[in-house]
Amino acid sequence: MSVRVSRAARSSAVTSALLVALASCRAPATVVVFVVGSDAPAARSAVVDARVWRAEMDAPRAGTTIGRATLTRDGEELFSIVPNGEPRSQRVDVLLQATLAATPTEPTQVIRRALRFSFIPQTRLVQRVFFSMACLNRSTDCRQNPSTCTVQDACEERGLTCGDNGECAPIDVTPEPSGDASVRFDASASRDAAMDAARDARAPMDAAMDVRSDAPASCGDASIGAMCTVATPCRTGVLQCASGVARCEVAAMAAAGTSCGAGRVCDLAGDCVPCATGMACTPTEPCRRGSITCSAGAASCVAGALLPAGTPCGADRRCTAAGACQPCVEGASCTSSNPCATASISCATGAPVCVDRASAADGTSCGASRVCRAGACVCAGSGGCAAGQVCVRDACSAGSLVPMYTCPSLGGGTLGGGTWGYYGCAGQTWSVPSCTTIESPRNRSDACVSAGRMQVTSSPVAPSGASAVALYRCPSVGGGALGGGDWGFYECQGQLSSNATCMTIESPRNSSTGCPAAGYVTVFSAAPTPPPGGRVVQVYRCPTLGPGSLGGGTWGYYGCLGQLATTPSCTTIEWSTTRSSPCASAGFIVLE
Repeated sequence: MSVRVSRAARSSAVTSALLVALASCRAPATVVVFVVGSDAPAARSAVVDARVWRAEMDAPRAGTTIGRATLTRDGEELFSIVPNGEPRSQRVDVLLQATLAATPTEPTQVIRRALRFSFIPQTRLVQRVFFSMACLNRSTDCRQNPSTCTVQDACEERGLTCGDNGECAPIDVTPEPSGDASVRFDASASRDAAMDAARDARAPMDAAMDVRSDAPASCGDASIGAMCTVATPCRTGVLQCASGVARCEVAAMAAAGTSCGAGRVCDLAGDCVPCATGMACTPTEPCRRGSITCSAGAASCVAGALLPAGTPCGADRRCTAAGACQPCVEGASCTSSNPCATASISCATGAPVCVDRASAADGTSCGASRVCRAGACVCAGSGGCAAGQVCVRDACSAGSLVPMYTCPSLGGGTLGGGTWGYYGCAGQTWSVPSCTTIESPRNRSDACVSAGRMQVTSSPVAPSGASAVALYRCPSVGGGALGGGDWGFYECQGQLSSNATCMTIESPRNSSTGCPAAGYVTVFSAAPTPPPGGRVVQVYRCPTLGPGSLGGGTWGYYGCLGQLATTPSCTTIEWSTTRSSPCASAGFIVLE
């Protein structure tokens, strides 16, 4: 098979003369003339590579290169092909590649066109080919290499070719008869057609088809020195005229990594090899994304952006935010800083972090005098607080524990009666370790039994369901403090009281004394849970009665003075009138 380069600029007169001269002694030629055009910009010089072979054989590596400054939209006769000692009616494949030169804004680009047709013996045919720039548009229809997919790539995957209109078209075509007057034949094409049966029949042949190129008659064409396409796409060529005949000679190997087709690049040896640029891969740095680069002429996995922190990078290993791959066992048990929580390892950040997962059951011990409550370790007694603090409803507050005592229950007539009486031992719980009973002239001092320690806070503490009651420290005043008298009443015994004053009587003299503030006691409306070893005591608010409340009398004892008490009743005496009054429930206090 011979490919004959046409030169449209040759003289039409010479062409006509040769046609007439040769037609008289030769049969009509078997030839297909290609008229090639393109809508490529005028600034893009073009080199067309033509490869022709029998349809049942493999494509050759070599081709014939035809250089042009531009390919016009209207098209021009560019080359012709004739059988070369082969059957005149054979079916052939043709691959045309138009290489468009790079510009300051565009890279080198290649438009491909595949054709298959049959010669008609002793008939000149015309095949028009239009290289559409639309064939280079991006497409989403490729199954392979979708990131670099063009319309022509998508067509070729389907066994089609990108046609004149930039759309997929069948590769099988039927060339037209050459009766169109606009088709021009140069001298070399005419001569080749005429000598078809003689000279071409003796041309050497390879295993595929013999591909030969005619040269222009002159080397003065402006395309000499222009870029052209040689046998392999991974070598660059220029048109040379060293022997007086224009030929495409190898100038250099294309740089490694140069694209030589969809999903293919030139390697260091100048071969066109498969390489999928941009395809995901696993780099040597396991905590980075990888992608294939073909810049060196072979596939290489290049590390890119960091993977998100916590991404697995091996067995029980995770990526950190800094891109390090370090050991981390998700879900491994660990010890929480909160003793009231169960915890396990989280690898979300790439580093092992002990994370609380669940709360321990309420009441679980979490230290001395401390228990778990709703996942928090709280005090369960003042032993779970710092020095100078007390534990009030799971919280530590500034304060102190005041020793409390329960006194015996003694009353009128307990010592045999007498002229007058004072009944300090009435079964109450208070902050003094002893109490005094008098039935003059007899009296008695009794020890009170330890009842625990009361939480006294420095400032009011009133959690939900509780109130803070102010406490005062009464002075210690006793018999004879006012010089003696007919009878006595001694409220001031050094005790803590909810009243800001206390009263002493040595009839006919009496004194009301102010008590300094001592702190606050928290009174709960419902009985709280006592601390370990402690107890809860109910308290009452007594009515306010005082001297003369019952009309006066020979002597008096005043147990009802509005105070907070631990007994449910109180007694007032203005002898000989006696009255026992109920005290109203006020709530509960905690003793440790």
